[in-house]
Amino acid sequence: MNKRYYRLAVILVPLFWLVSSGASAQEYKRVHLTGSFPDLPGARMFIMPLKIDTPLNKGKLDIWLENIEAGEYPIGIGYPLEKGSAPIYFRSKDGGIKLLKNDHPAATLFTYIYLDPGQSDSYVLTPVKGLTVQKILNYKQYDNFRSDLFGLNISSNARDAELYEKIVKLNEQYNKRSVYKIMDSLYQRSTLPDKIYSEFEREAKRQNHQNNYAALLKAKRAFAMKHPGSPIAALAILDIDSANLAEHLGSYQQIMGKMTGRAIKSSYYENMKLKIAALNGVNLKEGDPFALPSGKTPGSKILNYNPVDYKYTLVEFWASWCVPCRAQNPRWNAMLRQYKNKGFAILGVSLDQYAVEWNAAIQKDRLENWLHVSDLESSFSSANALRYGIQFIPFNLLIDSKGRILRKNIDPSGVAIFLQKNIP
Repeated sequence: MNKRYYRLAVILVPLFWLVSSGASAQEYKRVHLTGSFPDLPGARMFIMPLKIDTPLNKGKLDIWLENIEAGEYPIGIGYPLEKGSAPIYFRSKDGGIKLLKNDHPAATLFTYIYLDPGQSDSYVLTPVKGLTVQKILNYKQYDNFRSDLFGLNISSNARDAELYEKIVKLNEQYNKRSVYKIMDSLYQRSTLPDKIYSEFEREAKRQNHQNNYAALLKAKRAFAMKHPGSPIAALAILDIDSANLAEHLGSYQQIMGKMTGRAIKSSYYENMKLKIAALNGVNLKEGDPFALPSGKTPGSKILNYNPVDYKYTLVEFWASWCVPCRAQNPRWNAMLRQYKNKGFAILGVSLDQYAVEWNAAIQKDRLENWLHVSDLESSFSSANALRYGIQFIPFNLLIDSKGRILRKNIDPSGVAIFLQKNIP
């Protein structure tokens, strides 16, 4: 996929829970996507995890997708812009405002879509009302928050897709439009002689969380109680942050207890149970047995690992996009070279969503001597992150040959000291 669209898409919208729901029996694996958009040269439709990147034909989208599993997918329409047409400014160390080099600007209409071939094979994408070629050409840096101007609507006779669209709109209202409204207000009211939007984004998000997050949670709880048999109800609760879940755990468990049918058969419901178990302190106590992670190796094989084969194993939770994780990888490599033949191993549990990025990071950081596994789900929403209650990375566990947790979140220096004392 064209990286200009990918970078924007990752920035624009918070990650949802990109997992197959297992919500319905699927006799058909094909879905048909259609739509009409303003016609500009180079316009493309992309679906990141499916590696779909296809040009529009005179503004028309008409494509069949094969072998589709029921679940949610990030999708976008990207328009390349002329160099310099969407400048990005930043404040330099000397206090001046400078222009960030922007060789590949793009206007991106981005959202999430729920596809279920078992319910329908037809999905129609449309831009928000009033989108024109001229508006696209005038696209500016923080228009990525303007889902009311640069958004996508999804229509289908699939019931889950219809319900999912309601959750998407709730999230877009909170994460995009509300933030932009506050940010623009702060910018307009500021009396600074030189000002840039980026300096108001953090404060806008803080105020938005303080003023609007409770309403978002209330809407999601109401949605889940209204549709207890839908897997989208389980998703609505799963999408809530761990801090709020922990604070009101009893009420959320009551909502889950009233779910029925396809909702409790979905992986969203199963992941929610993992998340609640982690919030209750399960699985990561020192001295407790460590449950092996799920997923596949970089070669798409089942992980061949047993703690009994090693004296000690460092289980390192990381991802290709995690800068501090990768900064300490050389130290882990040096440690592994010293102790690999003495019974020490490193098991890397990646929170990456895309195999191509995961594999590229392994090669670049020279991690071929590690054991690797990933379920290739959506970072902190992945089954592994939920199972162990991982809310930040880097994070690690040191386990012994019996699979018991000896230490939690120990830095390279601490691991080195431990190995010096315990491996002759």
